[in-house]
Amino acid sequence: MHALSLTLEALAERIDDAETTALVRNAQISADGVTGVLDSLLGIAAMEAKGSKPEISQFAISDLLTHLRDQFGERAAHKNIELRILPCTLVVDSDRQMVLRILETLVSNAIHHTDCGRILIGCRRTKKILRIGILDNQPGQSTEMANRFSPDGADQSAPDTESNWQGYALGLSIAKNICARLGQDMVVISRADKGKAIWLNVALSAVQKARQQSKNGTKPSATPAAETEGGATIAIVEDNLDILLTTTQFLTGWGYNVYGGGSAGAVIRNLEVNGSGVCPNLVLSDFNLRDEMTAVDAIADLNQHYNSQIPAIIITGDPSAPGIDKARALNYEILFKPLRAAKLRALIRYTLEQNA
Repeated sequence: MHALSLTLEALAERIDDAETTALVRNAQISADGVTGVLDSLLGIAAMEAKGSKPEISQFAISDLLTHLRDQFGERAAHKNIELRILPCTLVVDSDRQMVLRILETLVSNAIHHTDCGRILIGCRRTKKILRIGILDNQPGQSTEMANRFSPDGADQSAPDTESNWQGYALGLSIAKNICARLGQDMVVISRADKGKAIWLNVALSAVQKARQQSKNGTKPSATPAAETEGGATIAIVEDNLDILLTTTQFLTGWGYNVYGGGSAGAVIRNLEVNGSGVCPNLVLSDFNLRDEMTAVDAIADLNQHYNSQIPAIIITGDPSAPGIDKARALNYEILFKPLRAAKLRALIRYTLEQNA
C-alpha cells in the first residue's frame, strides 16, 4: 500500500488526459480509504506494542490544524469536498501524538464516507475544555443501527445504509480506543438531513501561551508551500530502489534538494559527489535496512560523519520492530506504512520549521 500510494500520486502528476486522470483519481480515493484504516490500526498496534502511557505536554492546537490541512486538503479536493478548517490559537494539555492520531482518524473517516459537500473542523472553548469538532453534511443513521455500531450511543435519528455506517463506525471505534487511553471524551451526534458531528474534548492549559515564534523572533510564515520548501537538503536512506526513486521524485517536485542511497555510506558518497558534501537539513530513512542495519544506525553514521545532530523522520511498516523504541527515545519522528504523500509532506515541513 505504501508503494502503491506513492506510485499513484506520482502518476497523477504526469498525466494530462482527462479520462485517465479521472481513473487515477478514483484509484487514489480507493487507496486512501484503505490506507487511512490501516494507518489508524497500525497506530493502535504501535501503542499496544510499546505499552506506553500518554505523555502529557502543552502544545498549540493550531499546529495540529495546520498539519490536518496539509495532509488532507488534496485528498478532499479529489472528491470535490470543501475542507474548511477554522483557526484556533489556544493551547491544550494532552499527548500531542495521540490527539493528532485521533484527529487524523476522524478526518480521514469523514472524507472517505462523504460523497460531496463540506467538512468543517473547528474548536469551541468552555471554561476548562477545548471541544474540537469534525462536522460533515452526510446523512446520519437510524437509532437501531446507532445502538449496534456507535461508540457512545449519542443522539442519532437519520437514515443511512447499514454497510456505510459499519464502515464509518470502524473509524469511530479506532478513535474511541485512543480516547480511552487518554481518558478523554468523544461525543458523536447525527441527525436527519443535518449531517454528523464528532466532538473531541481536550483539556485547556491553565496558562494560555501564544504560539511559539521562531528563534529569530519572527512570526510563522504564511507563504505557500511551494515557496517555503525550496532550498532544504534531504538525505534519503532507502534500500528499496522503486520507493527511493518515487520518494525522490516527490521531494524534488516539492522544491527540496534530495540525495539518496541504500545505506548511510551511499548517501554520504552521493552528497560528496553531487552535493558538494553539504550536511543535510533532514534525514528520511526506512527503518529496516540491508545487512541488519536500522535507521537508527544509519542516522548515527550520518551524525558522526557531519558532526551534527540531524533531524530525522523514520518510516516503518512494523510498529513493534526490534529497536523501534530506541528511535522513539531519541525523539525521532516515526511514520507508519502505508503512507500518503500529503502526510509525509506535512511532517517534513513541520520538522524543518521546528529545527530552523
